[in-house]
Amino acid sequence: MMTTSNRHEAAGAASQTVLITGASAGIGKAIITGSSDAWREAAVAAGTDPEATRAAPLRTTALYTGEPAKDG
Repeated sequence: MMTTSNRHEAAGAASQTVLITGASAGIGKAIITGSSDAWREAAVAAGTDPEATRAAPLRTTALYTGEPAKDG
């Protein structure tokens, strides 16, 4: 018997698969890249050293798209 918890876990796994598959597609990559860049801008606006945050969005985008990280 599938419990509520099991259904939730199954739905989460399916959502992750869709996210990972879509992340390497054009629009998915654009959304992830934009989000990564926005987080960097927010960190800088909050006072984080801009130089210290330069590579973070590149690594984050690479993580979620499955592409190699580019040097920042």
